[in-house]
Parts: sequence; C-alpha cells; structure tokens
Amino acid sequence: GIEDLLLALEAVMPDGSIIRIKNVPRRSVGPDLRHLFIGSEGMIGYITEVTMKLFKYRPENRWMKAYGAKGMQTGLDFLQKFMQEGYRPAVVRLHDPVEVENVIKIDCPKDTALILLIAEGPEKVVKATAEGIEEIAAEFQLMDLGTKPVEHWFRTRNDVCHTYIDQPTYYNMGAVVDTCEISANWSVIGDIYRAVRARMIKEVDSLYLIGGHSSHSYVTGTNLYFEFAFLAKDYSPEAIEAEYFKVLTIIMEEVLRFGGSIAHHHGSGKYRTRWMPEEHGSSYQLMYKLKEALENLGF
Repeated sequence: GIEDLLLALEAVMPDGSIIRIKNVPRRSVGPDLRHLFIGSEGMIGYITEVTMKLFKYRPENRWMKAYGAKGMQTGLDFLQKFMQEGYRPAVVRLHDPVEVENVIKIDCPKDTALILLIAEGPEKVVKATAEGIEEIAAEFQLMDLGTKPVEHWFRTRNDVCHTYIDQPTYYNMGAVVDTCEISANWSVIGDIYRAVRARMIKEVDSLYLIGGHSSHSYVTGTNLYFEFAFLAKDYSPEAIEAEYFKVLTIIMEEVLRFGGSIAHHHGSGKYRTRWMPEEHGSSYQLMYKLKEALENLGF
C-alpha cells in the first residue's frame, strides 16, 4: 500500500498553513499523522509534496509464469496459499474466465481463470520464489501455461481503452464500460465475486458483460476489479446514470454485506460517497469530529 512507500509529506491546510511531516525510517511518538492525509481526498488538506522510497530494480533476474485454474475460487485459494507462505512476487494477477475470453483474449480451456506471476530481484530470492510457487501450483494441479500469457499481458496491459473502442460490440452498440475495485479478506472475497455476478446477471437487464480480476494481494486478503458493460437503452445522461448506479449499488451492497471495503485504492470520489457511513461504521463520526476540531483551531 501507499503507506509502505510514503516516507514524508508536505500539505497545505485550508487557511494556507503548511504542514510538513519529516522523513525517518520509523516513529513511535504519537499517531502516524501521515494517515490524516493518505486517502482523505482533500478532506483535511491538500498534499503538495511527498518523499517516497526507492528500490533497487533488477530486471535481469526475472521469473515469469502463467497458470490456468479451474474457476476463480481455485485461483483465489492458490494466491492465498503462496502469499501466506511468505512468497512475494512483483506481479500477482488473477483474471476470471470472462476477462480471459473478452479482455485478455488468451487461448485457454473454457471456464479457466488465468494467473499471471512475475518475480524480480536478487537471483537467489527470485529462484526461491519461483521454486516455492511452482511447488504450490503442483499441489493445486494448475495448468502450466508457460510465459507467453505473461509476455502478452506485458505488451498489451495498457491497451484496454483501445480494445473497447476498437470492438464494434461495445461502443458502436451503445455500451457503457467501467471498472469498480474493492477489497476483502480471503475468507469472503470469493463469496463477494459470486454474489455480485449472480445479482448482476439476474437484476440488470441491460448487462452485456460482468467479469473481474485481482491485481493486489496480501497475507490477509486481496482486491477485485469488477469490470462491467451494459447496453444503454436510453442515451440521456439521466438514464445512463441511473443504470450505472444500479450496477454500482449491487457491487457496494454485496461488498458491505460480506464486510469488505468499497474501494481498494481508487478512493471514494463523489460517486461512492453515499456508502461511506456503512463503510466506516461507528468510526465514521471521527472524520467529522476531526474536521470540526481542525476548523475550531483555525485551519
């Protein structure tokens, strides 16, 4: 997360005061004040400068591998296993069969979820990571798809907008396409994936596509990008917005029902604000109290 990369910052408060939080490896002198600004989206103040960590980059020591899993849950279980065993590849991605067929377009057996892995760093670390993950992959009886799917993703990972525009089945048919990223613990992330897909298919008559992928995994859980498309029946902004929020509401309701977070790293923005009280629960009032306290102090 950003808190693992951010060392120090400068921020400007509403009254023009400049706040600086210094750069040290670790501190234990009160609450971590960086977190007043990280993820606050300007509620407290505006970040104007950051000091970030730098890491040695050793691309010459690289291991890549793609695996096929029988369904999304098998893929999630595999990711959980090697993350909790202590392996930390630089890239850990899991794409559901819908994205494999419609977005990545890798030739895989039907209903196959695609796992993309890259390990980089010192040679001995890369070797140990590769060997450990390959052993776990054998336990899960995953399909070894070699390196070509990873190489394909490397070349095309930023082409998604062109993919949608160039396909007449999307924009020329009046499709509205977007993503919504969330996060949850390993114990419920599969339930969220299945529940969202089931409700979308049942409740959204205009639905054209609903898929998803994981791109950031941790010891305790992972994120999911839901990728969806629906065909606009009425091209008025009001009608499209209503249909869009119908889709979004299903995702938000199911994520909150299972105790996940409604935003992994994109932030709430304006369009997820209505779910913030449920997201934060009893801690939601602290944000208002904090803002009021700062205003009373003259900031």
